Amino acid sequence: MPGTPRTLFLQDLPVQCWRNGGGTTREIARCPSDVNAPLVWRLSLADIKQTGAFSSFPGVRRTLVLLDGGGLTLQIADEGDVLLRVRGDACTFDGHAAVTAHLHAGPCRVLNLMTAHGSVWTDTAHVSGRHIVAEFSNGHTTERYFINEPHIMIDRILPAFALRQGKSPLLISMPHVGTELPDAYARRMTQYAAPLDDTDWHLEKLYAFATELDASLIVATHSRYIIDLNRPPDNSNLYPGRDTTALCPLDTFDKLALYQPGQEPNDTEIAQRVEQYWRPYHDALATELQRLHSLHGYARLWDAHSIRSTIPRLFEGRLPDLNFGTADGASCRPELADRIMALTRQAQEYNAVLNGRFKGGYITRRYGNPDHGIDAIQLELSQMTYMEERPPYAYDEDKAGALQHHLRDMVRAFMA
Repeated sequence: MPGTPRTLFLQDLPVQCWRNGGGTTREIARCPSDVNAPLVWRLSLADIKQTGAFSSFPGVRRTLVLLDGGGLTLQIADEGDVLLRVRGDACTFDGHAAVTAHLHAGPCRVLNLMTAHGSVWTDTAHVSGRHIVAEFSNGHTTERYFINEPHIMIDRILPAFALRQGKSPLLISMPHVGTELPDAYARRMTQYAAPLDDTDWHLEKLYAFATELDASLIVATHSRYIIDLNRPPDNSNLYPGRDTTALCPLDTFDKLALYQPGQEPNDTEIAQRVEQYWRPYHDALATELQRLHSLHGYARLWDAHSIRSTIPRLFEGRLPDLNFGTADGASCRPELADRIMALTRQAQEYNAVLNGRFKGGYITRRYGNPDHGIDAIQLELSQMTYMEERPPYAYDEDKAGALQHHLRDMVRAFMA
């Protein structure tokens, strides 16, 4: 079930008058939203009232799309003239170029797309029925704007995961870092869902050294409250006899209800979530492991997690700092696990355990296959080792920096 598109109304957008008096602009969206930050992309609607020169925007690519009016000619220095006659006609040019708009028969309304040179974002615009569709995408997130004045419908499309492919034999999986909670789900949920308390916060930042190791990285985008990617698709309990949350959780780790009464997902919806979020993540993970195995003759899978240090529902007392799991030796060769545990003993400020409360979830158990050259290990970090465990769950640079030094060594030893 995708997120519900939201609608803007033209009359609700603030009007900005041009300095030369030749028109007005209504900004629809920009990235980032902070007007003081360097522009990545911007979408706006302009009413051109008279013939005149455009302002210069160095460092950006511009696309103008005619929405309404008697047409215009864009006179672009060193490129010539471009005619926009009917709705949907478009022209792309460098924002630094000297451009003059010549109106044919009165005022015109245009859509204006701007994207910074060198950005990973791309933009496109096309006609679709009654709408002009403007799209911005970075290969991970896509934002589409359906323009049919006076309505502007916004649809944000976010894949289930992001994958960075490296050249080393290591793949790092982060199935619980996602924070996206689409409106279609959020409006059925309780106040306890919004803080996303059970998220594995800041792991991408903590594992930033993965880039220098040239490791592959697969990262979930959506909250585990929608579906838990580290659970079996049949919702079986990996820790029989223990209280755990479900494949599509109904409550938080603190046993607070996630859904309003009668709004819980049924079997049909759970199956849909498996197809939309769970299966794409696991298909990509399996494919990437196979690619690394083909390149090197072996592959390593590090499943990265973190959790609050005290959760009575899941474990007694305070959790050890570093909790490694190899499914009691089934997912990883003992010599690799021993190598990592030897490094934990050198990190005397932390305590560590192997195959304690967390022995490895579905990902570790499903993909670890030492006999076929794929070793998998899970690390469940106590969040108190690198961040604050209360909202707003701030990253602690000092704690994290101390932990990263040891964590990098452990990951590097696992790769070898």
